[in-house]
Amino acid sequence: MEGLLIGLRDFAIEKVVSHVPPVFEARWTGKNTCPHCGCEKLRIKDSFWRTIRNISIHGRASRLLIRCHKYRCESCGRYFNTRLAGIKVWSRTTELLKRNIFQAYNKGVSCKDIANEHRIGVASVERYYHQMMQHKSSHWANRTCPRILGIDEHRFTRRQGFATTFCDLARRRVFDVVKGRSAADMRDFLQSLQGRHKVKMVCIDMNSAYRRLVREWFPNARIVTDRFHVIRLVNQHFSELCKAIDEKKLAHGRGGMMRLLLTRRDRLTDSQKERLRTYFADRPGIESLYEFLHETADLLRVRAQNIDSCRKYVAELLDKIDQLRKTPFAPLRTLGKTLHNWREEVARMFRFTRNNGITEGLSSKNEVDPAACIWLP
Repeated sequence: MEGLLIGLRDFAIEKVVSHVPPVFEARWTGKNTCPHCGCEKLRIKDSFWRTIRNISIHGRASRLLIRCHKYRCESCGRYFNTRLAGIKVWSRTTELLKRNIFQAYNKGVSCKDIANEHRIGVASVERYYHQMMQHKSSHWANRTCPRILGIDEHRFTRRQGFATTFCDLARRRVFDVVKGRSAADMRDFLQSLQGRHKVKMVCIDMNSAYRRLVREWFPNARIVTDRFHVIRLVNQHFSELCKAIDEKKLAHGRGGMMRLLLTRRDRLTDSQKERLRTYFADRPGIESLYEFLHETADLLRVRAQNIDSCRKYVAELLDKIDQLRKTPFAPLRTLGKTLHNWREEVARMFRFTRNNGITEGLSSKNEVDPAACIWLP
């Protein structure tokens, strides 16, 4: 019950000293051991009271009165004071209160409003915030690089330029955001990463600069292309060719027939299928391209296959690439050349299921509201 009220464990409330403001006399119930040698045989030499600021209760700043002792260790003979969980040795504020101030500040609450709520000074609010930033930065500095990593770029602001997002795809969370997108810009960050040699897989878009970066800084990792970017590349080259063939019907606008041609066949309604049949009646060449496009896209959507199944799908992929490279149409030959250069990374998509969807979501969020991404490390 005391833990729910004051937010600290191993404390027992002896009595309520005051209701307005809330002041509680609490007793430490944890086990005391010597911080130097770990001995539990201690002797009390003196007693004193500590007044600790704690989280607000019903909008009122609360205080804790805790009776502490000065101990002498019978083993090593050193002196020390009572160590309290959630409160640093010389601090007069709980870590829980500092964390609440840190979260409120990040949400945009002003220093003055935070200071008034907790009945502390504005300078104290800034000091607690800096202490929490140092605490979190120490955790970020000692992090281990994820074993399944996603890398993608996005434009942060016009002034700051591009930033690169590193994601932990196993936990589906952002690992870090680094300014720049070249290996030279991120050299200091890459050198500080711990456990780079333990990274097993890196998912990237079809960016040659990132492929060189992964091969240099993550030598034991296998590169897998992001499925979304590969399918989008196929759609782009198909759209370019179709617009060149039927300029009058498809060259202008983003909707209409061009959108129907790119929509997955299993998501078309009956009326949309009828529109396509009517369109293909006079244009059989585009119908052949349409069938080839969706056969390729459906093949690229295959995932989570065992080794034997992967061999069959890889053979189909190589056959599609060979057909693209031999076609008389320039946009498709360009697509075939690109897929041939990335054939190993694309083929690994059949085995692995991870993608860079979380980085794409962050990029979209940053484009809508760049200030919303300031909280990132």
